Amino acid sequence: MYDWLSDSLNNSGTVVTANRRLARALGEHFAAEQLAVGKKAWRSSDIVVWQDWLVSLSNNAMHPEDLPTRINAQQSQVLWERCLQREVGDGPNLRTLVRLSRETRQRLADWQVSISDVARSALSEDHRVFASVLGRYLAILERENWVDEAGLGTLVLQLISDQRIELSHRYTFVGFERQRPIMTAIHDAMIDAGITVTTAPVAEPKDQCSLKYFDNSAAELRSAGAWARQQINRNPEARIAIIANGLERNTEIIVRQVREGATPGWQHGHQSLYNAVNVSYGRRLSDFPAIAVALLLLRWLVGELSSTDVGVLLRS
Repeated sequence: MYDWLSDSLNNSGTVVTANRRLARALGEHFAAEQLAVGKKAWRSSDIVVWQDWLVSLSNNAMHPEDLPTRINAQQSQVLWERCLQREVGDGPNLRTLVRLSRETRQRLADWQVSISDVARSALSEDHRVFASVLGRYLAILERENWVDEAGLGTLVLQLISDQRIELSHRYTFVGFERQRPIMTAIHDAMIDAGITVTTAPVAEPKDQCSLKYFDNSAAELRSAGAWARQQINRNPEARIAIIANGLERNTEIIVRQVREGATPGWQHGHQSLYNAVNVSYGRRLSDFPAIAVALLLLRWLVGELSSTDVGVLLRS
């Protein structure tokens, strides 16, 4: 499955993955290969996740005194909160707005969409509010000479173009289903600098894949449930997996919509209809009470807490 891995890592090659799970799987596969050929010790494999790779490149750039200071996710969240509070106040949905704003900022950066394009394309009041908040957020980053996680790609692209980063001679990218413009730009800059850039071969799927479009996420999830029901009817021994983004955040809504498609009327039927859809997902570290309280205390060092957060600290 990963026949290309050893060749990609030979002679100080680097493998960049789309996510940590894939990086871990490749590391385990490489270790198993070394053991299979009788080695008792070997050079650590240089397998790194995309975001960590960007951080590493920026940290090792020449003349670091000229670079902006990198802020982490927690600091970025506090900054977004302050920018949003000035525009929409301190409402109960502030945290949700912060999360959505950070995700949108990351998407815009990945697709190299400028703030002027965002403002010019605003069609509704919500769009204009976001453009205003984003403009304020970016202005603070520029004034304080900061860079957030979303801006690392643009920073690394500039550093590669300016020849301020010492790169390995070969990089292999794996697991990226969709090539984002910032990735393409970085690849092109590396190639211009004489670096070998390759993409790991993609295994041919055993079954035919298709892409479906739906009016909204609810229709998509119900359709996924109905499709799973059809597969089970054809093969009662089959086990079907439905992968849903944001499951850890919107568990009840997502599971209910899948059940509505897979087992309509499950609310009034036998318990087996409810049990037909099993939910499984890992917990984020911040979901553990002790970690959540520790993060609140750290936030208190750099900003104010809401009355709800203070109540959590008093009860802990």
